[in-house]
Amino acid sequence: MTYRQNMKGFTLLELMIVIVVVGIIAAIGYPSYADSIRKSKRGDAQAALLGAAQQLEVYYARNAAYNADLTEMGYGSSGWNDIKDSSGKITYRFRVNGGNGNCPITSCYVLVAQTQNAQTDDSIQRYRLWSTGRKQAKLDSGWTNGWTL
Repeated sequence: MTYRQNMKGFTLLELMIVIVVVGIIAAIGYPSYADSIRKSKRGDAQAALLGAAQQLEVYYARNAAYNADLTEMGYGSSGWNDIKDSSGKITYRFRVNGGNGNCPITSCYVLVAQTQNAQTDDSIQRYRLWSTGRKQAKLDSGWTNGWTL
């Protein structure tokens, strides 16, 4: 029996090849993973806007007018409200914008969600939900009709 036959384990070359292969797989897989995480957080913003819209509609049913003050509907602020992910990081902020001269807040509203922190790398920077049910997403090229791309 030769000395080489009694040795067990891996050579340095074999370990380096494994490390390179794992590195290549990680380099290809991580961007897809990060994109999937960003897309899942979009759902959090959309759900928050739909929940706030529901609260505004309940308020309207009771008072025959909408209100831009979200504190009366159980939210923490009449300004920007935070949307946090499961780890507690703020990914979006949303607020109610009153109508304009053609449509005051008593008759209509626009809910707006805006990206924050790491979510700002997303291709969608803002969402809007109108009291009419119209949904829009803000891309670099402008506003879309609907939230899906």
